Amino acid sequence: MSDKLSANFAEGRGYASVKTIVLTNQEATRHNILFVLQRLAGLQPTPLPSTPKRLLQLSRAHPEDAVVFYYAWPRGGLRRTVLPAAL
Repeated sequence: MSDKLSANFAEGRGYASVKTIVLTNQEATRHNILFVLQRLAGLQPTPLPSTPKRLLQLSRAHPEDAVVFYYAWPRGGLRRTVLPAAL
């Protein structure tokens, strides 16, 4: 799904580049999701030892950037909302 979404934004949508961050299974923790959102907001959250190294390379999103947050969950449903009100 992320490949199709990235290709859709890259093809004919006027974006010079598209960066995709995929967190699946054990990487899709509350901490890692909030870590990504905080980095994009320009904050410097504290990484855990389990934080994927590629997330440490993220930089702040600029006003001209578009950020798309796509969250999917198993058929069992969403148990808890992870988005903080400030973001």
